[in-house]
Amino acid sequence: EYELSTATGEGLGFALQDFMLDTEGASLSVTGITDSTGEEIDINWTKLYIGGELTDADIAAGRDKRAADIGSYNHPWVIRSVRGTMGDGVESPYSNVGNDIALLELATDSYTDNLQNSVTYGQYTYYENRSSASASASIGAQVTQLENNVSQITSRYSGVASFTQLQQSIDTTYLATDANGGIQVQEIRVDGYQVTYDQAKIAEEPYYADMAAKWELLLAAGMVPDTYVLTPRGAPKCFLGKECGSGDVENCSSATCQAALDTYNDSQNAWDPYGEASADALDGLTEQRQILFDRMNATGSGVYQYSYVERIADRDRFVELCGFDGTFSQCQSGLLARKTDEKASIDDITVALFGSNPQKRRGGLVVRSEFEFTLNSTDQNGVSSQRDDSLDIALNGLFVDGTSFRFWSRESTDPQAPGAELNGELRLNMFVKNIQINACGTLCENNGVIDPVKYANTTLNLNNVLLSLNLGYGEIQPMKFSATADGNFVFELVAPNAKAYDSTINTGNTAAMQEFYDDYYANAPKSFFYVGDVNIGGNSVGSSTLDGLRAQYLRVQSRDL
Repeated sequence: EYELSTATGEGLGFALQDFMLDTEGASLSVTGITDSTGEEIDINWTKLYIGGELTDADIAAGRDKRAADIGSYNHPWVIRSVRGTMGDGVESPYSNVGNDIALLELATDSYTDNLQNSVTYGQYTYYENRSSASASASIGAQVTQLENNVSQITSRYSGVASFTQLQQSIDTTYLATDANGGIQVQEIRVDGYQVTYDQAKIAEEPYYADMAAKWELLLAAGMVPDTYVLTPRGAPKCFLGKECGSGDVENCSSATCQAALDTYNDSQNAWDPYGEASADALDGLTEQRQILFDRMNATGSGVYQYSYVERIADRDRFVELCGFDGTFSQCQSGLLARKTDEKASIDDITVALFGSNPQKRRGGLVVRSEFEFTLNSTDQNGVSSQRDDSLDIALNGLFVDGTSFRFWSRESTDPQAPGAELNGELRLNMFVKNIQINACGTLCENNGVIDPVKYANTTLNLNNVLLSLNLGYGEIQPMKFSATADGNFVFELVAPNAKAYDSTINTGNTAAMQEFYDDYYANAPKSFFYVGDVNIGGNSVGSSTLDGLRAQYLRVQSRDL
């Protein structure tokens, strides 16, 4: 009580030492869930275990359980209120939230040491397992390849143009007059021809559909489609769309067929002008598209020795590699800078693990959960019966350090929903050495005992799984939480707001907005997902990667079913 009375708002930090949760035979039943026929599905949560990761000594001693430490005195989980620092000129995790408000933060333990930081260590394991080379060599090769990509682009323009001049040449070509081969003016012309063609097709469609329907009726009336080119006597038959003349042989051998043929010919005559107009419009559109293609691939001298298409590709690739604020002489940010930073972290971990003073990484959590389901199923003969299914999930070596949830309140900008609104920012980090998923249940048992071979052969293993999900970027791009009038929740990641970055910014000024987006793409956190190895029954199907993901806009809303 005394210690709490002297607290001055730093927040609450906590840690759990020697923690273990084991249901030990207790179970939890979930009721009230029904299938599509209204029959209830019995769900029994038969096991939940949370403990520590076993050490080699534990395994050697035959132990299968170990207590865990969740957080520590030096690295606690925290609940605290923190004031934003935007506008203070102070670089901090809260520098994208205004200094006029406080935010609530819930965060797990965090580490600056790369070996103990699960995001950087998870990246290390990914590169360590992607090839026979070491993690440092693997990412080093990737960085070298990216550096070569940059060099290939810069060498093309060495002595020819600066990056700024390259950008200017793209704008010049795009905005040039029609007489000088401008791209924009030809794109507008192509758009006009596209509209003309679309309108011609819309006008043609009902007549073409009518003609197709009449053709089907003609076939049904006795027309033999494979015999109207030449008759057995060698005389040409009446071609579709033409009247039968002297010497022609009728396509049809009955009055009903002939009437259907006449009706078809009438529908074709009605379609002809619309079909011709559509074909003419397509010819015109094709011609204008070819002109646009030629202009986009035309070359000249100086920086224009490279076509508009080539210059666009070089510019975009360079921006991807070096960021919007990069120049041919200095690669500021982008993919190369990000991978270079990753390489530095991985090199640091390599030294920590295999250097002259080897270090060890702390142990993680083990989480095991088992479920049993009783389902009502119906076979192909309509016979109903009950089926017992199971699902076992085990997470071995689980870490969630670096995860945080931050919330703050602002006045709503939506005139339809005035008042205060809840904004937030999510950083979810999870690294798991191994995830095992098995659903074979009693099929993997022999006389009520689990057969380890059958169990292993039917288990999905995901090794070295790393998830780093980052949603929200302070007040520049907050998450917004709200509820609809009928009680459904709404989660919305809004589009980046330049006014939150600089309240005086002129959003109509191209240079100012370019500066804003330069900062946004350089600093807004990306998300990534790695799976080092996917293994089913002992057979590897390779790794999986989703890297550099950033959401510009996202809206999730629940619905009543």
